[in-house]
Amino acid sequence: MLERRDRAMVATTFVSGLRVGALTSLRLKHLDMDAKEVIQDGREMRAKNGKSFRVFWFPRTEDL
Repeated sequence: MLERRDRAMVATTFVSGLRVGALTSLRLKHLDMDAKEVIQDGREMRAKNGKSFRVFWFPRTEDL
């Protein structure tokens, strides 16, 4: 179970580019799987300077 969580966190870091603080406070409600984006809400997440913004996932290739 822990290994699966760790792999998901590394993959999310790669596709979104979030900082560690924001990533550890990320919740499922911040993910939009259909639009492939993360909504970083500075009021709910530990974000640098409390900034809120949308992060679109890094496009991945088949080799990845």
